[in-house]
Amino acid sequence: MAEELASIAKTTSNIMGGLAWLALVFLIHAIDMFVRYRGGPINFYTWSLFFVIYAIIALRFQRKWKDTYWIFIFYFLSAFLFPFLYPRVLPYLGGSLAAMIVAFNPVWVIYLLMKHSEYYPRLSFAYMVFWIALLTFSFMPQVQMYAQEQGYGSALYSPAIAVRYMASTIVKAWDALWRGVEVIQEEVVKETKRTAKVISGDYYTGEVDESAQKALGVFLQPLKAAQPTFYTNQPATVYTTLKAETIAEPLDIHLTCTADKIPASRIIPQETFKVETSEEQSIDCIFDKDALKPKNYNFQLTANFDFTTRSYQLVYTMDKEKARESLRDFARGVPGAKDPLTGFPDRNPATQYTSGPIMIGIGGDIGVGKQPYGVPDPATILDDRGPTIGVTIDNVWTGTLKKIESILLFTPKGIAVIDVNGIPVTEKHTVKSCADLPDTDKIRCDDTVDNMYYVPEEEINRVNMEKDIIAYTFRTHTKITDYDKLIGAEPLQKTFKVTAKYKYSFTTKRAITVAKPKQPIT
Repeated sequence: MAEELASIAKTTSNIMGGLAWLALVFLIHAIDMFVRYRGGPINFYTWSLFFVIYAIIALRFQRKWKDTYWIFIFYFLSAFLFPFLYPRVLPYLGGSLAAMIVAFNPVWVIYLLMKHSEYYPRLSFAYMVFWIALLTFSFMPQVQMYAQEQGYGSALYSPAIAVRYMASTIVKAWDALWRGVEVIQEEVVKETKRTAKVISGDYYTGEVDESAQKALGVFLQPLKAAQPTFYTNQPATVYTTLKAETIAEPLDIHLTCTADKIPASRIIPQETFKVETSEEQSIDCIFDKDALKPKNYNFQLTANFDFTTRSYQLVYTMDKEKARESLRDFARGVPGAKDPLTGFPDRNPATQYTSGPIMIGIGGDIGVGKQPYGVPDPATILDDRGPTIGVTIDNVWTGTLKKIESILLFTPKGIAVIDVNGIPVTEKHTVKSCADLPDTDKIRCDDTVDNMYYVPEEEINRVNMEKDIIAYTFRTHTKITDYDKLIGAEPLQKTFKVTAKYKYSFTTKRAITVAKPKQPIT
């Protein structure tokens, strides 16, 4: 029994020892492939260091297994000379032969592996197949193209190059996947916030004004590269086309261009633009040579600009009691009763807003499905409360709504704003005359029909604390100040308007590899 246990223990020890030896062989082999045989100049001291380490290990195992002395001598020469000979002599022997010699050097590790493999012959065979498969893979055109891009000689066929190519491909794929995940995550966050607003009823929508013939704003086409791969010893250039359209305020556009936060050396033709009406301009970002190290970069060009979006909501006003009676009789089919909005082309008008990065929706008591708005008669009721106006500002582009500068509310004469989200609207928030507005707003102002109010700074500052503003909604409470201006023999058409001024940022990105410069074949 004891002899059997001893035999089992010895066998187990031999197997474990054999596996440990196989792991050591793989480590040495991998060091050769990935550190020393790179197809370029080899530092003499690096040779010597690896040679000494290998020689000590080789001598130790030779003594243990009593192998013939010539194996050690052969290894001594091959391990010392191959890194020097490979980039200088072996390429002229032909790619296949040179690759085979390099892939299976140092010879002594392969010799010991095969000679002392009685406990793991299949694993030894698998080990050899592994290196042969990598060597075969290194002959593929895409791997050789990668080797040239990295600056290795075109005659270099090596398992190390194949593995580097696979690693580079995986890194690029992971980088692209991660960037995709980031974009998806951003969009999910936006849609989650937007959906939460919709579910809670705290969201008012609108539609782009069809009378606007042009798409307004600043647009960047997808970023392109001057070449598939950049090299450190040459300038790197990415480019795109910028388009800008405005019909009101001039656009001040500031461009920034980076590669993983490293700024471009220069932007051609310039970093800033002032667009009065429309502009289409080719933009080049140039990074000087040696400005970027070899790696995968995320190049991006960003346009920062100020913009204005305007919206309006058409509202039909009539006496509250008369509206109730007319709608009730019409619904019941009372003879002679008619829909109070008969004759109006759009019975449920939606909010209209100018095209651009954001949507402005207006709702509350005056939105779609709430027409006509019934105005209470102060002679018969003590309550002078006017309609509650809900406004939603939503970032509908893929860029970033960085900051809201101001929001201007317009209500028809006869309706005054009391507060915004509970913050009182005072004299300092009230615009008494069109002359008090910026020049670009004066031409759209008529203070004989509109009251004008700025949303309080406290509310604007609270919103601007968010890094990326998405689906911001506020509610405004009003009161009736002049019943007679809102009531006529038939429903009157009144307009509620909102003007938002803001800072916006739009970015186009592209992942590009920067590699070591190509080296001439020696």
